[in-house]
Amino acid sequence: MQIGFRTMAASILFAAGFVGQPTLAQTAQVPAGPAGGVIASKLPDAEGVHLGMSVAEATAVMKGLFPGAGLQVLYSHYLNGPTFVSSMKGQSQDQTDNLSVFFSMPPNPQQVTFLQRTMIMPPGKQPTEANTMAGLRQKYGKELTNTKPGSGIFGWAYDEQGQPASPQGPENWNPADCANQMVGVAGGQPQANSSLEVNAILDPIPLAQELPGLIRNLCNRNVFVTAQILASSIQGTPVVNQMFVYLGEKPLALRNSVAGRQYLEGQATAKQQQQLKNAEQNKAPSL
Repeated sequence: MQIGFRTMAASILFAAGFVGQPTLAQTAQVPAGPAGGVIASKLPDAEGVHLGMSVAEATAVMKGLFPGAGLQVLYSHYLNGPTFVSSMKGQSQDQTDNLSVFFSMPPNPQQVTFLQRTMIMPPGKQPTEANTMAGLRQKYGKELTNTKPGSGIFGWAYDEQGQPASPQGPENWNPADCANQMVGVAGGQPQANSSLEVNAILDPIPLAQELPGLIRNLCNRNVFVTAQILASSIQGTPVVNQMFVYLGEKPLALRNSVAGRQYLEGQATAKQQQQLKNAEQNKAPSL
């Protein structure tokens, strides 16, 4: 269930620079965000780190939770572009509580689009499954009923203003699978001057062809939370050994990823046009 910190290939690729991206016609198909933008305080959180937070906001919370060496900041960059914070990982001193925060990438302003919390309950400190579920319901509300009954996996859904949602789909679609789909993020490296780059290779399938499928994807329409509980029994009482919690701001991730892909395609077009121009200029003169 752990996610390694490395550059991740997403379902769409990203920009090779930060400014000057063109506005393509297909942006009209991407669902717009809330008027005035996403307000992080209205969205779900893990240990006070809310989806939608800026890098500065999330960093301030993480430094309070994981002081000193407990916090690792990871960096990445585009080809020949400036370094940016791509993610961070916090770990408690006893290594039983881990929180990973992933940010969307430029050119749009960076915001938290994915969170993963992993908790290991040591012997003698294992909460009952009933108390754990009560805590989750107090924090995130009543769980969805169309998830995975009996599996220890529970899901919640919201709109981008933080209001509970009840997404529906075909029988083979499960909203509990949505939160941990990571689109538009990179794992990064701990050195700011690392040579690691975000994958800037242009997808052979144009965005205009891929975008309808991305928009139809039911996971890209809501904010999702998923909790997976691994339990055992002590004297007949179910207790929690481990718990994984995933939070994903899917529409925000989609918008930011599309913006990056648009820029990348614009850069590729400009490069091709320049190559054609150079080839024309270098033609041998007619005699």
